[in-house]
Amino acid sequence: MARDDDLAWSLADHIVGQLSPAEMSAIYVELGCGNCWEAITQMIKAILREGVFLPPTLMNEITGWLDGYVGHVDEPTTRKLLHELERRSIRARDRNDMAHHEQYSLRIHAPDSD
Repeated sequence: MARDDDLAWSLADHIVGQLSPAEMSAIYVELGCGNCWEAITQMIKAILREGVFLPPTLMNEITGWLDGYVGHVDEPTTRKLLHELERRSIRARDRNDMAHHEQYSLRIHAPDSD
């Protein structure tokens, strides 16, 4: 399980430059105050809103982190956000796979120009 502060800073490092300076400042304030839960959930919401891609390793870290909070009052709401993020990642991966397949298919079935 990822430690709260390690995960929070990893997420912040990943999304910096993809959110507005004002939003990143608000996240850094939460991190600086030690409010990792708030910072992480704020970043998950921003990632969903902005369509930021998260690599599978980071998704796994978030899942492991949240698994450590089963029973926490805010865990179910955060889990819903995480499920939405996972669904969006799967859809994006599937679209990418389909586009790759279509490009490959076009190359194979393209008529020769000889």
